Amino acid sequence: MLGADQQARMQVSYQLPANGAPRLNLHDGGADRLRIAVSHLAGDGADVKVTITTAVGVSVATARARTRLTDFRFLDFSGPGGQDFTNTSQIVVEFTSNGSLTVDSIEARGPFRLSQLMRWDPRTEESGKLAVHAALLHTGHILFFSGDEHDPGRHFLGRTAPKHIDSTRIYDCSSGAVLAAASPQVPPGTTPPDLFCCGHAFLPNGRLLVAGGTESWEFRQEDPDPDPGGHHRNQHFTGLRYTWLFEPEAPFGTNPWTRAADMKDGRWYPTLVTLGDGDCLALVGHPSAANLQDHVNRDVEVFSGNWKVLGPPAISGLVPTYYPRLHVLPNGEVFSATPIEGKCKTWSRASSRWEVAADQPDAVYHGFNTTSVLLPLLPPYSEAKILMCGGAQPVVINPFERQPGGLAVWKPTGERQPIAGSRSRPRQDSNSVILPTGEIMVCGGFDANRAMLETELYDAAEDRWTTLPATGTAKVARGYHSVALLMPDGRVFTAGGNDAGDWSYHRRADYPVIAGQPLPQAPTDEGKIENGVAVDNRETRIEIYEPPYIERGDRPRITNAPEAIGYDTRFRITTPDAERIRRVALIRAGSVTHSFNSDQRYIGLPYTRSDNRIDAVSPPNGNIAPPGWYLLFIAAEADGQVIPSEGLFVHLNIGSSGNPVLIQSNFGDEGNFEVVTPRAEGGLAHFVRNNDEPAMPWAGPFRFGTEVGRVHAVTMIQSTFGENGNLEVVARIGAGLVHFLRDSEPPFTWHGPFPIVPSGVSGNPVLIQSNFGDEGNFEIVTPMANGGLGHYVRENPNTPWAGPFPVGTTTDTVDAVTMIQSTLGENGNLEVVARIGAGLVHFLRDSEPPFTWHGPFPIVPSGVSGNPVLIQSNFGDEGNFEIVTPMANGGLGHYVRENPNTPWAGPFPVGTTTDTVDAVTMIQSTLGENGNLEVVARIGAGLVHFLRESEPPFTWHGPFPIA
Repeated sequence: MLGADQQARMQVSYQLPANGAPRLNLHDGGADRLRIAVSHLAGDGADVKVTITTAVGVSVATARARTRLTDFRFLDFSGPGGQDFTNTSQIVVEFTSNGSLTVDSIEARGPFRLSQLMRWDPRTEESGKLAVHAALLHTGHILFFSGDEHDPGRHFLGRTAPKHIDSTRIYDCSSGAVLAAASPQVPPGTTPPDLFCCGHAFLPNGRLLVAGGTESWEFRQEDPDPDPGGHHRNQHFTGLRYTWLFEPEAPFGTNPWTRAADMKDGRWYPTLVTLGDGDCLALVGHPSAANLQDHVNRDVEVFSGNWKVLGPPAISGLVPTYYPRLHVLPNGEVFSATPIEGKCKTWSRASSRWEVAADQPDAVYHGFNTTSVLLPLLPPYSEAKILMCGGAQPVVINPFERQPGGLAVWKPTGERQPIAGSRSRPRQDSNSVILPTGEIMVCGGFDANRAMLETELYDAAEDRWTTLPATGTAKVARGYHSVALLMPDGRVFTAGGNDAGDWSYHRRADYPVIAGQPLPQAPTDEGKIENGVAVDNRETRIEIYEPPYIERGDRPRITNAPEAIGYDTRFRITTPDAERIRRVALIRAGSVTHSFNSDQRYIGLPYTRSDNRIDAVSPPNGNIAPPGWYLLFIAAEADGQVIPSEGLFVHLNIGSSGNPVLIQSNFGDEGNFEVVTPRAEGGLAHFVRNNDEPAMPWAGPFRFGTEVGRVHAVTMIQSTFGENGNLEVVARIGAGLVHFLRDSEPPFTWHGPFPIVPSGVSGNPVLIQSNFGDEGNFEIVTPMANGGLGHYVRENPNTPWAGPFPVGTTTDTVDAVTMIQSTLGENGNLEVVARIGAGLVHFLRDSEPPFTWHGPFPIVPSGVSGNPVLIQSNFGDEGNFEIVTPMANGGLGHYVRENPNTPWAGPFPVGTTTDTVDAVTMIQSTLGENGNLEVVARIGAGLVHFLRESEPPFTWHGPFPIA
């Protein structure tokens, strides 16, 4: 482990033995690189230097490591020792980090053959548990679990001994290790949290939302008293109302599961899917035993921290519908490829209603034994096709392509290649995985009693199916209750399966449906013993599929990319292979159960190439790519093949856009920090830091103003109105301004929007409450769409807004603005700093009639970007003017004017970041000896915090993450 600001040196030595044995040969087995696996890394990364000493000399390579694999290709080493490491005497690995670090392994890896044939890794790992549910975590691990593992004995044992449904495991994609993990816990005497046959999907923050599961197995009783809803007489399982959140970054040894709000009713076999705004939709499944009327949960429920039922029921009848195949379309609607009451339908969040979109596909695709996948979305994202396969003839549909009758049509795909002599073998209970090549891999499944070990690929662009040769044939049969997931390096993880779909520790045939006969549930009945051997119908081996690009030595490499990106944002990917790149894509981290992965989707990105870098543009909105964690891939083409890089996790964050605004309110003993920022998906987000708590935690985002859509810029104050001071927000929406206010007393309700001006403005407005007028006027200055600055005034409390009045004489296009009322002048001048192009200028307005504006006065001619922020601090005899602004070359710059007339000095760096800063806000707080400077900056879609101490040497600290 490395402590903060420490450097550790790890040395691995090989000394020539006394008997003259040969030195270490790093190329043994065809290895062509050293691979370092880092499982934990605090801070923003670690610098790694590798030095290899041979008989010829010393060779060195360096890289930046994060929490994942870092490869040092032998071709990357330079120095007198060259790249021949057949005669190695010493390896030295040095790490430099500003946070704690855990290194799991350093090993030579290979061989890396140029085989063009996909293959299954002949090694299999024993997991010890049945994988019914699985999810790729942004930590580089795969979570898998199964509740009672599909066994009634384990379920009923769980009612008295919850350990018997403790089946959560973690697979480390780097090392291949299987790690035990805690399962959800509830207080004794309550219904156990059996996650068998639940639903799940990823939330924007990377947590896995898990809802429903098995409340009870079928009792098979004819007596109506214990089964008034008739669920068990119909051999139905009843569903749990529980909701859980799995935290991928929970400290080792702690329980990563936390209980969230229960659903309105239970769900067994539900589907969850993440919507474009980050909320999560839950649909159908069997309800709880308490529901005496229905055998299907008909409510449409959406999770946004709590569950809310939206609109009319999805289903009007009583026929159960299980695990429908739901896909979020680029227009934000949810398309059900599984028929709902005989039709394929779309659901609109705006109307909360279902509309018929297509006739149903062939009957084989009506249930949950076939797989469905949204085919790759490519710019301009105007087309969306959905593939359903697992029947003899796969089918595809474009819900946007309507026929004259108003409905879309299912069409057959191109012909499949023969499998065991037949082109029409169904493969029930198979899984589909989107590869970074854009192809769809279909694996596992059964044709009647024949295991489908062969692997098929579907190329959507060519409408072509390929059956792989013998090297593409799996060793382990997979069927019902199996899973498959894309791994970060482009391999595919497969696990799970029940032999012939049977129970895990008992045989279904031993418990025929006879009135009054109970299922295995005795407290000692963990499983059936036959001839001294316990029954075990589980497939617990893990098998890994390796596409051909895994072993190519010419895979492109991503050496750096942002960990978080916002929507419709240009971001930079550093790669030495830029000239070869032909594709850039994001693939969402998947979560899969029962042959369906509602999370997986492939989004191709527009990009440009230049020396050693790719500039890509992120998806335009969450309907194209719901917020959350994705794998970023770049790909070259050679030998007629697509050759992708390894994936790099990036957080596509609904987070922030526009400019944030920070104030210190009078709430809390120490004064809370309050941040409001536009959300990339529309509306505003409010974050609060409780400065009374020792840890000073940030809470939020609390959303408001979602009805106005996209907000371009925002400004906020705490006014003198209300019992304790309302929060007053002015937002620019398009070319207009609107006003929101939040009550200063519980329940702290937001009100608005109230119109100020419908059009004509641009840039970012700034709001203050001046000391003019009996109640303190509201004063806004904003860039105008036609050039110059406009000044709006509201004489409080209720006079209409007046303006715009011109600010100074400039008619240049003003990009951004900031304003304060200073202590200078008779009653306090208005002081405005504006960014015009890459420079800053200063205006001031006299505090006495005729209230003349003066300026612009130059501050800095070039080098700045984003929005500046101006305050008057308590430093200096007259209160210094302090500006912080994003710099055009990255990072933040700090300018200071010692009042009244000293020239501006700066820029002085703020913190250590050199990232591109998009927007900034600053206050002088009451914290610290004399009042720290507190800065919040938006970098991409995320918010970070810097602070500067209020005493010499006035040190800046940060960035510290907020969101």
